[in-house]
Amino acid sequence: NNHLHIVTSRVAPDGHKINHSHERIRSQETINKIVGEDEELRADLFLKEVLGYKFNSLTQFKAILEASGYECFERGGHLEIARGGRVRTKIGKEDLAAKFSVIDEKETYKRRRQLGAILKKYRNMVAGRSELADIMQKKFGVSLVFFGSKDKPYDYMIVDHHKQAVYKGGSVLSIKQLQHFMSEEERDRKSTRLNSSHRSL
Repeated sequence: NNHLHIVTSRVAPDGHKINHSHERIRSQETINKIVGEDEELRADLFLKEVLGYKFNSLTQFKAILEASGYECFERGGHLEIARGGRVRTKIGKEDLAAKFSVIDEKETYKRRRQLGAILKKYRNMVAGRSELADIMQKKFGVSLVFFGSKDKPYDYMIVDHHKQAVYKGGSVLSIKQLQHFMSEEERDRKSTRLNSSHRSL
C-alpha cells in the first residue's frame, strides 16, 4: 500500500492564516484532478455494480454503499450517493425499490453456515471487531457493517461481495456470539495447546 503524506502549514508567508474550511473535501478534489480520477463516473459504475447485488431493503442497500466508502442520503424522491463530502450520483427511490429481491433462506443456507464457521474461527484469533472485519474483507471479500455506537453496536449486516448478496448478521451469527472474543491470555493458552499437540504428533 504505497502512499504519500503531505505536510503543509496553515500560515502563509506574509503571516496570515490560510483558510482551512472544508480542507478534506478540497484536498480530495485536488488529488482527483492530479491522478485523473473522475469520482462521478466511478460512482455511476459502482452504482450499476451494486444494483446487481441481492438486497431486499433500503437498509441493506445502504450497507453495501457503506462497505465501499459511500454515504447515502434521502432527498425528495431520490437517494443521493456521496463520497468525500460531495454527492457523486443518485437514484430514484422507486427505481431502487424495483431492484429489491426476495432472498431465499434455503438457497443461502449453505453459504451462511460457511460464513458462520469462518467468523467463529477468526473471532478466536483476534482481539476485537475491527481486526475481525479487516480479515474478513481482505481474505474473503466480506464486509461487516455494524449499527449503533462504535463501542456497543446493537446489530450488524454482512455484505458478501463474492456472492453479491447481503445477509442479516443474526442469520449467520448473533451479535453477541460475534463479539465473544477470547482474551489475550486465552488465545495464548490455546496456541500453546495446539503447538504441544503438533509436537507430540
